Amino acid sequence: MAIKSYAIKGKASRVPSEYDEVEYCYMPLSAYINLGIPYNSGMTIEIKESHGSSSSSVIGANPYFAITNTSSTRRVRYNNTVFDGTAVGTAVVVKLEKNVLYIDGVLKKTFTASSFSSVYNMLLGGRMSQSGVPEETAICTVYYLKISIDNTPVFDMIPVKKKSNNEYGMYDLVSKSFFGNDGASDFRGGSIVPTTVKTYAILDKSSRVPTEYQEIEYIATTTKSEYINTNILMKASHKIECYFSLEAEYMED
Repeated sequence: MAIKSYAIKGKASRVPSEYDEVEYCYMPLSAYINLGIPYNSGMTIEIKESHGSSSSSVIGANPYFAITNTSSTRRVRYNNTVFDGTAVGTAVVVKLEKNVLYIDGVLKKTFTASSFSSVYNMLLGGRMSQSGVPEETAICTVYYLKISIDNTPVFDMIPVKKKSNNEYGMYDLVSKSFFGNDGASDFRGGSIVPTTVKTYAILDKSSRVPTEYQEIEYIATTTKSEYINTNILMKASHKIECYFSLEAEYMED
């Protein structure tokens, strides 16, 4: 019995079909996103970013929280305390887990914990002033932004481009919403992130299995946690014959 159908396996896009995921979102001076929520000290904020314009903030709500370029040094503010850390201009992952600061996974500072929140919303690509006016907008590149409170996701933002008009922005995987530029100028972005597709050919031969099954050429694990329990105890008299290949990379749903 000839079998001519095929099965497709690949890494599905994380965004709806009207968007393309891109490598990064570039925010020029005076461009920003109003995130619509104030900062509070119970948040965990993780962002991969790089920025180079002096006296500017890539994210923040003054005076309680900001990631700022001060004299070519990346400054992180928590309440009224600051940490001057790595040089700006190269992409790093900054994570402020409540009052504990990590940069590229390395513990940099534990601020004195306190309970507080900003009066106005946070900006991405700048910071909100104490009077509720956008300030210190930055020339920056954002690769992703994650915000959570007590392990509950609030934002999981990735850069995208609208297919209809080539508008760049950030797509939130939590609310399933697109966030465009609330300021001046236009966002720009990196290359489109490719979607990996792999085809599994089905054998064109007489079936050796019942009609409710189709024999295929091989099966492949798509994560590191997949396996088959044979329910057989291994004995010295057993003979095992298996044809397989190992790959350095593996596919994900």
